[in-house]
Amino acid sequence: MLIDLLKKLQRDGACAAVYSRRGKQNRFSFGRIASVSDAHYIFSSLAPRGTDDGWVLCEISDIPRVEVGTKYAQRMSVLSRNTPHSPIAFDEGNLVEALLRHAMRNNYVTAVDVLNSDSGITGFVKTLSDDGVAEIAQINRYGETDGVSYIFVADITYISCHSEDEQVIERLLAGKSNP
Repeated sequence: MLIDLLKKLQRDGACAAVYSRRGKQNRFSFGRIASVSDAHYIFSSLAPRGTDDGWVLCEISDIPRVEVGTKYAQRMSVLSRNTPHSPIAFDEGNLVEALLRHAMRNNYVTAVDVLNSDSGITGFVKTLSDDGVAEIAQINRYGETDGVSYIFVADITYISCHSEDEQVIERLLAGKSNP
């Protein structure tokens, strides 16, 4: 039922508030469903001001609630009317790999959680190996390089790619290399 709803929202290009069991129960993301698989969905997210907030990948099993047709949705429709955001079709079979490849191709800072941990890894996806390992060049919240992590793609439970938070880190990193 929930997968069918997400696929319908994707087909219709409709906006929705998707709540997550991650963190606070009353926290939701707002935007459009970009892609759906049996286990995951990719969300084209909008920030509360109606601006582009990157892409998020979550497990469908983490969704306790989806809202559509609310006053908030009407508000966001007005605020995001002129927001440039190129919708991307993530048609590859494995959505986790698809979003990691998108981040790698565009050199986007990306935050990744493994096995539902709240202590994620933030940085640039450098490689995806044939044996299912992602190499991530870590960047701290001050825009400084901070080592490398190697993680199993199958263990990734959450990805945030090029959100406002990651864009801040990109700007800090760029500012350090161009003083």
